[in-house]
Amino acid sequence: MQTPKDERLRFGLQPALVVSIAGLVLLAVGAVGAVSYLASRSIVREFGSVTIVENLDRLESELRDEMDAVVHQAQFVSQAIIGGTYSFAEPQRLADFASGSMAAAPQIGGILLAGANSSAIRVMRTIGNDTVTTTFDLETRTNLQQLAELARNARGSFWIEPVYSTTRRASLLGLCVPIRYEDRYLGFIVVSILTKTLSAFADELSDPPHVTAFMLYGGDFVLAHPSLIDNSAKLSKSSPLLGFDKVGDVVLANLSEGLPFHEVGISLPEDSEALIVSKNDKHYQVYMRAVDGYGEKPIVIGIYYSESILNRVFQILRDQVIVGIALLIGAIILAFVLGRIIARPIARAARGALAVQSFDFDHVPTLRHSRIIEVDDLARSLNRAYDGLKSFARYVPRKLVARLIKEGLAGAGSEERALSVMFTDIAGFSALCEEMSASEVADFINAHLSLVSRCIDGEGGTIDKYIGDAAMAFWGAPDTLDNTALPACRAAVAIRAAIVADNRERLARGLAPVRIRIGVHTGPLVVGDIGAPERINYTVVGDVVNGAQRLESLGKEIDPEAEAIVLISGATTELLPPEIAVKSEGTFRVKGKEQSLNVFRVG
Repeated sequence: MQTPKDERLRFGLQPALVVSIAGLVLLAVGAVGAVSYLASRSIVREFGSVTIVENLDRLESELRDEMDAVVHQAQFVSQAIIGGTYSFAEPQRLADFASGSMAAAPQIGGILLAGANSSAIRVMRTIGNDTVTTTFDLETRTNLQQLAELARNARGSFWIEPVYSTTRRASLLGLCVPIRYEDRYLGFIVVSILTKTLSAFADELSDPPHVTAFMLYGGDFVLAHPSLIDNSAKLSKSSPLLGFDKVGDVVLANLSEGLPFHEVGISLPEDSEALIVSKNDKHYQVYMRAVDGYGEKPIVIGIYYSESILNRVFQILRDQVIVGIALLIGAIILAFVLGRIIARPIARAARGALAVQSFDFDHVPTLRHSRIIEVDDLARSLNRAYDGLKSFARYVPRKLVARLIKEGLAGAGSEERALSVMFTDIAGFSALCEEMSASEVADFINAHLSLVSRCIDGEGGTIDKYIGDAAMAFWGAPDTLDNTALPACRAAVAIRAAIVADNRERLARGLAPVRIRIGVHTGPLVVGDIGAPERINYTVVGDVVNGAQRLESLGKEIDPEAEAIVLISGATTELLPPEIAVKSEGTFRVKGKEQSLNVFRVG
């Protein structure tokens, strides 16, 4: 069975408000958050790339500046000797020149000048930056003899392995420059730089424990590290450089176990390398680059982060997402509260409308006032409307209207049906009311008609009208019945029994008993909307109505003293089952009818 269109896709107001408001907030927060996150991520990734590359470039630039200063210093001194300005034959003057040249290059830790005759001069900076000159014979220094041999056979300058200086209590990295004039070997010079100087530059770029810069010599030793500025006690002539595991840096100690990785969004030059080093559930991202041109062993510059350079920024972005989710949850709660505030009075109004639809005015709720102006206006208007309908309903047969709506007959016009009609009337009403006041008469009639109406309603009858103390009702409309006579007669018997019981109470109170006459007739009638356009009644029209009224009047002829008499027509009797006892009272000509009526009395 296909669901009608008006029955599909129905939602409660409160869920609709919650979903709508939360959906709008989710859409707004989600859109802003997504755009902000993506834009920020892109900016941060680009910034991260620039930061990493700039730090590596700066570290390389500082390294090259220092190393190139050594090269320039060595070339300056060697040119002075080749040009004849200074000579190994004047060792003191040459030493003074070397010492003076070091003043312009503070990164230079010392200069070694050795002539072809094996005599040598060493000018070294002391810890206080004063210079100390030492003269000695190369023949007494095995390592220098080997260096002199290398210089004599070398075609050009070359970098020598780092050595430890007891004078400076530091390690030095030197450049050896052979001195030749017109193919004649004059000697060599060695210009050295303190590795502490390089460590100082690494320290400038570091921010422990988050960021640490370093330089490696070859693949086994640390050339520069922030900790090596004040860590010279571990250095010695046998260990001028420390191994990775001797520096006290957990990342360098585990560098060999690092795994290559690619940080999404981080763009590095092809000559750079990225590793991830993990230790004790902590992760470090290491970025390195080899710097060539300063010896057979490359110098590797590097920088590592205890967490991704972007992690802290992305944490802020994640916090923004969390705030957005919190806002969404808050919006849902607010939407739920607001939806409840709006939906509750509207739901009560809807329940009231349903009660009005079924003419159940006893269960129409009173709507409470609201702080929302529109809802409050709605509540006030509906309360006034409900009060008016409740008052108006006293004059409208509400059950009839409800049944007309249920059967779809409201405003449907009129039609012919076979119905059973009942008339009731109190015998001797005028005499009964002679000693009553007007209000007492009204109370008496209301109580009597309430008793009659309950019996009629109990058998599904439709009360057409009240005529003073009389009542008219019918069966078979608007509800369609196969047998209209049976419920009509059951209602008549119920009225009779109710009157008898009521009379016992009246007699107990010293009041006169009530005597009632009831007539029931069955036949075809026109039923439906009868009246002028401005005033319509749902009623019946036809000869059967007159017949029922005449049967009720015959009661005073057949048994004028009866407490309650029920007379029915032959047409009604034919529709009754055997269990309902009837007695024929004969055939009577009734006023207004040419044909006689067969009259029966219900036991």
